[in-house]
Amino acid sequence: MKKLLIQYSIKNDVDLKIQCFLSAEECCKAIEQKEYQIVFIKIVLKGKDRIEVGVQLRRRYPSSITQLIYILDNTEYSVNLFQNQPFYFLNKPFKEEVLKAVMDCWWRDFGNENHLFWYR
Repeated sequence: MKKLLIQYSIKNDVDLKIQCFLSAEECCKAIEQKEYQIVFIKIVLKGKDRIEVGVQLRRRYPSSITQLIYILDNTEYSVNLFQNQPFYFLNKPFKEEVLKAVMDCWWRDFGNENHLFWYR
């Protein structure tokens, strides 16, 4: 995922600052300190429930421009995730073209000069 985002950044001549966390707890701590513009959440994370990451993010920044993109191994979780107002769901495995289309859509609607991403 990080590699694909870096490739997107280079191909589209945009400056992306990518920050990666290995656990939901690390992400939640970071959310308390900084507002991110786009957050990729892999549905299988260690520790805290993945849905709770989105809940905490929306609780902290209710009218935020922060957009959530969930990465799913299967679609059974997707209904439960709508409460967190996701921007998109990426179903694994996904191709570079799919990520590019999602990023292009996000960039068109929300992009600006300061981009921070989280993924796992």
